[in-house]
Amino acid sequence: LASIDFSVKQQIFDKWFDVDIKTGLDKRFVTKVATQLGVLIFIIILVIAIWNRKLRQEIKLRKTLEEKMKHMATHDELTGVANRVLLKQQVSKAISMHQRQQLKLALLFIDLDGFKKINDSYGHDAGDQVLRQVSQRLEQCIRNSDTVARFGGDEFAILITGLNSKQGATYIAEKIIKAISKPFLFSQGQANIGCSIGISVYPEDGTEESELLNMADNLMYRVKTAGKNNYAVR
Repeated sequence: LASIDFSVKQQIFDKWFDVDIKTGLDKRFVTKVATQLGVLIFIIILVIAIWNRKLRQEIKLRKTLEEKMKHMATHDELTGVANRVLLKQQVSKAISMHQRQQLKLALLFIDLDGFKKINDSYGHDAGDQVLRQVSQRLEQCIRNSDTVARFGGDEFAILITGLNSKQGATYIAEKIIKAISKPFLFSQGQANIGCSIGISVYPEDGTEESELLNMADNLMYRVKTAGKNNYAVR
């Protein structure tokens, strides 16, 4: 033993007395498990992202359908203007507002003169084209704060708000008569019509929506019997 050098002694010692302790997991096993977990987490995240996207699309679709149904319930399908349901709601709201502010509002009830001849002569498609043009011309005669509504058939109504006197309503009526008197062009030809307008004013002619509508309707029929293509106001 005395003759053996130090390096050989160290080899003998390492062989018989050294303790080789292995700790932890195998590197290849850990890499494999980590890769599998990463792929699994990626798949889960991808599934959640796709599900969230579909959920957002479904919510957007439902909101669009709800808005469309709400619009259909309050607007005329043919012309796109308000229908009588929305008009009555607008009139009731306007009455409450104008009562507080002590302002006037006017309701114009409009019936087209000679429209039936268009349907009889050219058909209902031509009549529909004319009704769309009528609604467009009516909207051009008022402000953005006012409301045009198709009441039914060839009857329209207009709510005019924020008036100081009746003259504001009669001025609008004159503009409407002039606008409707211009020729209407449609696929089968062209035609001229007129309109009879009854004007009721809040609060002189009523303090409720039904009273104003009835008064405007009665005044419109008064124009019809008197010769048509004019307006009447109390």
